[in-house]
Parts: sequence; structure tokens; C-alpha cells
Amino acid sequence: MHTDGHTNDATAQSADRLIPFSSARSLVGLSRSKIYLLMAENDFPAPVKIGRNNYFSVRELQAWIVERLAARKADGDADKASIRNHSDRAGGSPCQ
Repeated sequence: MHTDGHTNDATAQSADRLIPFSSARSLVGLSRSKIYLLMAENDFPAPVKIGRNNYFSVRELQAWIVERLAARKADGDADKASIRNHSDRAGGSPCQ
């Protein structure tokens, strides 16, 4: 069997698919207005316009979700460090 390296790329690309706006909303759990707000702020994957309808790449939506989860963890770690530093300066536990 001959493989030229392009088969894997084609397979990876075909694994992605476009879903309609309503399915994208369900996938990310956000309202229509919140998605449009995030799109206006360039903080949500851009849709693919087909006719009058917007479709979204499942792969891009999943990557967006992963980024949000990573940001949440980073923010949580920063909050914990802040509480720890405040506690150290105050000379007690953060729950005083």
C-alpha cells in the first residue's frame, strides 16, 4: 500500500464538519445574543456563511472550548496564588 503523506492530512480535514448555528449554540451552551457579542469582539470562531445561514467548524468550536477551560484553570491558579500571598502578608489563613 502506497502512502504519500497526504492521506493523513485529508483524513484529518474530513474529520471536521460544519454544523448550523443552532447546533453550535447547543455545543457551547451559550445564547444566540452572547455568541454574536463574542463574535463582534473576535472572541468566538468565525462562521462559514452558506447562503443566508451560518455554519461553524466543530473542530474550531471544540478548540475554543478547550481554550476557555485552560483560561479558567489559569485564572483559578492565579486566584489561589493571590489568596496565598494575601494570607502570608496577613499572617493567617485566608478564611479569617
